[in-house]
Order: sequence, then structure tokens, then C-alpha cells
Amino acid sequence: MDLEFYLKLIPVTLGVFGAIIAYLNFSTSSRASLREQYKFAKEAMKDFKEDPKMHPFIKEKALQAIAGTKTILAEEMEYILSLDNSSMRLNEFSKAKKLLIRFDKSSSKKFAFKGRYNIKMYRIFLKTFYSVVYFTFAFAAFSPIVFAGFIELEAGKFGLLFLFTLSVFGFYAFVAANAFVKLRLGERLVSNQTVLIRNVSFIGQEN
Repeated sequence: MDLEFYLKLIPVTLGVFGAIIAYLNFSTSSRASLREQYKFAKEAMKDFKEDPKMHPFIKEKALQAIAGTKTILAEEMEYILSLDNSSMRLNEFSKAKKLLIRFDKSSSKKFAFKGRYNIKMYRIFLKTFYSVVYFTFAFAAFSPIVFAGFIELEAGKFGLLFLFTLSVFGFYAFVAANAFVKLRLGERLVSNQTVLIRNVSFIGQEN
């Protein structure tokens, strides 16, 4: 191992360190965000109860703030809040919303898959495809380590090869895994729409 190898190793080490710091910051901010979300949701529910004639614009913005996204409609959020385990249902909706019909008022179950996603066999095919793609590219990403005994390279070149395969093939493995998770979360949302609160316009308002 020469000086050139250590010089190439420095930015990699700094990159890994930066990723760890970013992860820790994200974890901390997530916990803080949950606490703030709880406080805001509690205050919003109190406002809904005290002011049942709240202006629709204010009502929608409050619900979007609780959901943490501007892309959700007030009626969608109201419906999600009426469901069993609404926090999990909201997370599923936020991840899988691009695969869903956005709030079908004519159906008792307001969320359903759109287009070909509504066909069970098509979803099975996609999940199988995403799984194969994931394991293929994940294996390719770590292939230098798997075949380390058959690769005759200097430590520096081996490290660069591994970084290349990890970054290129690892990216596609992540994309496939993310697509699989979104589809699975969509299935969970569509199949778990048990309404616990019949009148949720608004929570806290009596029937």
C-alpha cells in the first residue's frame, strides 16, 4: 500500500463519516418532528371541536400540516383519520399514493389501486420482478467481496472497484427495493380500511 492508496481512501472515509452524521441528525430530527406533530395535532383537534364551522381553507391547511404534505386533500385526510391505526394508514398513503385512485367517493373503501395495479396477478408479477432485480443488483454490488479470492488486484484498485459496484449496482438495488415497498404498502392500505369513527368531519365533533 503506497501514499496514493491512502490519498484515495481519505475522501471515502470522509464520505462514510458524513453519511453517519447525516443519519444521526435525521434520526434526532425525526423524533423531534414526531413530538411537534403530536403537539400540533392535539391543538388542531381542539380547534376543530371548538370551531365546527372553521373555514375550509384553514381546515385543509391544518390537515395538511398534520399529514406533513401539501399533496393530500382534506377529505382524504379526514377519511384516513377515521380508519383503524390511522398513523400507519397515513404513512402507507404517503408512500403509495401514486399507485392509487385518489379518493373514490362512490365506494365504501375510498382508496383503491388504479389501472393495472388493481389486478392482483399484475401486482404479484411486479413484486416478483422487483425482488429479482433487487437481489441481482445487490449481489452485483457486493460481487468484488464475494469473488475476492478470484480477483488479483492491489488493495487500492480493489477498493475502487468495490466502491464502483456498490454505488452503481447498489443504486438500482435501492430503486427496486423502494418500488417493492411502495407496492406492498399500497396493498396494506387498500386491504385495511376499517372505519372506527363514522363521523370525522371533524374529529371531536359529535354525531
